[in-house]
Amino acid sequence: MNIVTHIQPHGDELCAIALIKAFGGFEQKAAKIITVGSDEEAKLHMHEDNIIVGIGGGRFDEHGKNNQECAATLVARQLRVDELKFFRLLEEVRQCDLTAKSRGQQLPEVIKALYDHKNENDVITWALRGYGALIKVIDDGTLDHEHNTEIVEEASIAVLERYKDRNQHAVKQAWKRCEAIVNNRRGALTEISVITDLIARDGIDGEALKWASDGIEALFLQQLDFQEALLTIEKRGRRFEAPLFQRGSDGLPRISKTLRCVGVFGENRAFSRAFRFRDQYDILVLRNPSGHVQVFSNAKTVPEGSMQICFQALAYAEARKRGSLADVSEFVGLDRTDHWYIHASAVILNGSKSHTGIEATRLTDKELIGIVSSSFDRNLDERWLKRQVYRTVVTDGTLHNGLPLDNVKVTA
Repeated sequence: MNIVTHIQPHGDELCAIALIKAFGGFEQKAAKIITVGSDEEAKLHMHEDNIIVGIGGGRFDEHGKNNQECAATLVARQLRVDELKFFRLLEEVRQCDLTAKSRGQQLPEVIKALYDHKNENDVITWALRGYGALIKVIDDGTLDHEHNTEIVEEASIAVLERYKDRNQHAVKQAWKRCEAIVNNRRGALTEISVITDLIARDGIDGEALKWASDGIEALFLQQLDFQEALLTIEKRGRRFEAPLFQRGSDGLPRISKTLRCVGVFGENRAFSRAFRFRDQYDILVLRNPSGHVQVFSNAKTVPEGSMQICFQALAYAEARKRGSLADVSEFVGLDRTDHWYIHASAVILNGSKSHTGIEATRLTDKELIGIVSSSFDRNLDERWLKRQVYRTVVTDGTLHNGLPLDNVKVTA
């Protein structure tokens, strides 16, 4: 028997699995955990011996259903867990999953941070240990409201000591934010400080300290990544502008605003948050060491729908670069090509950690900037776009940042 869930399972799936391990039968408690990347892959595991959680459209998959359930509540009901006794835990897990309002030191948020720096199996083991300790004391009726925080404080000191050799300004700022998160105790059951104390009660020597250190280190590294991303953008970012065109009352295009853009090289996941810090930039063009590229937008400052034409331009430019004779009209209305796709969150991606089979773009940095800086016209004529992409990619790419209006010709 296997328990099957999606890659990098969230807090609700992991709580559901912990409930299965606590209240299921012998085979369920001994079941191996398998993660898969899609509903189709999950369906390959659908037979009587397996339990599918949080994916595949089965009874323990809340996605796509018009309800207020999460994987943990669905599993608890099937196992006939005492919902009154476990109401507080199940409601907390459900709210964290449905509203995404969990605070930084609650398990769902720590789990997300752990995935950035640890392998999936280690994160799952860490999370199951935490949820398991909590489920045990709730079931025993021994949960109290007084928790010793000395181990958390000791773990915090140990974590900070490991990063003395990193940029001290970044470390100082990151630790200040991390400390505020860890110390922001609101009495939630799934807080690190609560669960650390529970593990210390029945764990082996040093287990609680190691568990707490892993979680606090993940939160600290999340903040350190952010601070280092800010520094990289400030010191190494390539800044350029992209005029956002809209038609005036006379039918001619006018610049409604100028988008502030920055290009960065690196693989720090925090870049996508850092460029939006204090709304300093509107667009981020990020090239990874692998050569893959992502284009992010600041939803607060970039009008809805504006990224679609940028995606269309990049997809068409990629096709031209690879020698395709496809017409630009073939890219209208698409959200995915062989090398680029646009996510529902308006992020344009040329490959990602969940789409590893996509070949890196052949567009150079100069070509990428040329395309991005000239494609934010929500009323672009196809022939105009075709000409601009051709000039940028096929010739020497001499598009300056921000086309003057007298160079823009749109045929109605």
